[in-house]
Amino acid sequence: MVGLVDWDESRADVGVLDLGVLPSGTVDPAFLPVDLDAAMAAADAWEVATCWVADERYSRWRLARWEMREAQDS
Repeated sequence: MVGLVDWDESRADVGVLDLGVLPSGTVDPAFLPVDLDAAMAAADAWEVATCWVADERYSRWRLARWEMREAQDS
């Protein structure tokens, strides 16, 4: 059995990932349906998971960014 996933289309179904790429301070947090930090972490995790094979350097950069944010929160 083989399953195929169209990553671009599946991301469209998870709109919170698009919020994670907004520059800090561009949107009033009261208008956001989720915590912007959580959305940024989710966007980084998504990019790492889906881009690792195609562009490992980019994925490592996003992973380092996520790890840095996690370290600051701890």
